[in-house]
Amino acid sequence: MISEFDKNSFLKQTLSENASFFTLCIKGNLSMFANIKNINKTKNKQMKHLTVIVYGKVQGVYFRAATKAVADQLGIKGIIKNQPDGTVYIEAEGEDFELGNFIDWCQEGPENARVEKIEQIPGMIKHYRNFEIVKK
Repeated sequence: MISEFDKNSFLKQTLSENASFFTLCIKGNLSMFANIKNINKTKNKQMKHLTVIVYGKVQGVYFRAATKAVADQLGIKGIIKNQPDGTVYIEAEGEDFELGNFIDWCQEGPENARVEKIEQIPGMIKHYRNFEIVKK
C-alpha cells in the first residue's frame, strides 16, 4: 500500500521533471479551448434583425412598456409600436441567443396580455442604438 506522503512525493517529482511537457499540454488545451470559445463568440455575436408582429390582446395591457424592459435587459435594440389593427409591431436587433429569448418572451407577453400568434420576418440590420417605444 502506498502512503499519502509517497503519492505526493511521486506527483511532485513527476511534475517537476515533466513541467515543460505539462505546460505545453496545458497551453495547447487552453489555446484549443480559447479557439473554440472564439468560434462560439463569433457565431453568437452575429447580429440579426427581425420584424415581429404580435397578434391577440396586446394593446392596453402594457405590452410595449414590458417589452421595452425585457429588450433593455437582453440588450436588444429596436422599436415597438401599436398598430391601428390591434397588433403590436416590433423591429428587434440582437444576437441569436438574446433574440431567441426575446421572441420567447413576446410569445407570452405581460400578465394581462393574451398573445394569439406572432410573425417573424428577417430583415437587414438598421443599427438601432437602443430600444424605443414609438407613439403615434
